[in-house]
Amino acid sequence: MFPKTLFQSHHFIAILLSVASVAAFFRIYSRIKITLLGYEIGRIREMEEQLLKKRSLLTMEYAKITTRDYLMRQAEKAPPVDFQRPIAEK
Repeated sequence: MFPKTLFQSHHFIAILLSVASVAAFFRIYSRIKITLLGYEIGRIREMEEQLLKKRSLLTMEYAKITTRDYLMRQAEKAPPVDFQRPIAEK
């Protein structure tokens, strides 16, 4: 009634196929997740590149507007300030 070897058992073959199927599905799942993660990393690197360019432009703008010559020109354009008048005057 019982098989002579373990490999002749239909239960063993069914278990072996089940384990192989689970391993195959896990491999497929992990490959898909890795691919999607790679795409997300690429998108984030593009965003980082854009932000670095923007930071560079803002640093140059800041350096420009904080120079003495620029501030003096802006002060000449501004209306004179009356420091004797109260702020909340109506």
